[in-house]
Amino acid sequence: MKTTSISLTIVIISSMFLSFASSFVLAGQKEAPSVDFQSILGVKLRSSFNDIPKTLGQAPVIRSSRTGDSDALSACYVSSQPADGTMLIFFGDPEDGISSFSVLSSTAASKEKTRICTLSSQVSKEIHIPNHLRLGMDRQSLLNLLGKPKWNKDEFMEWEIVGRQKSSQAEDQQKGKKDIDAATYDFDYKVLVTIRNGKVASFSVEDKRPLYD
Repeated sequence: MKTTSISLTIVIISSMFLSFASSFVLAGQKEAPSVDFQSILGVKLRSSFNDIPKTLGQAPVIRSSRTGDSDALSACYVSSQPADGTMLIFFGDPEDGISSFSVLSSTAASKEKTRICTLSSQVSKEIHIPNHLRLGMDRQSLLNLLGKPKWNKDEFMEWEIVGRQKSSQAEDQQKGKKDIDAATYDFDYKVLVTIRNGKVASFSVEDKRPLYD
């Protein structure tokens, strides 16, 4: 009887510890629904580059030297609104699809790069991801939204957004999962932000998850 009581106590304590551990997030890491970070203007990370024109119109997909990967691709759009100058760039590769996107204000984007971007009426300084991260936010509003950054130096800030979320039925069917109701997946996003004159001048979101087999 005494042994049973001790075992029960250990189980209860272990359960409490696991519950505490699962709710604990390291500084610079933030748990949030992955949908908050996975798309911009209806274009989702990990989708194909062929999906971009459905929302933003046709733009040339070019080889990108950003990562040093010969298979790296990018597609660039710039606001067609006079004096706006906002840029939206998608990065990825043919196999993995879109792995990241960057939004740059006119103060952060170089004029040379904007010349090779496709004009789009959808792109402007008002665009944001579903959690409302956008250009022009002040530093305090940014911290209220994302919490304490993992890394912060001068005008550069970085967050890691991690967690687990239940898959949608459509996603599970695409991945061939048999038990749709029980299926979950981990998400891991890196968010980089540049601050200039106290305001968000650029931000990028990268999906760091390993791909499913």
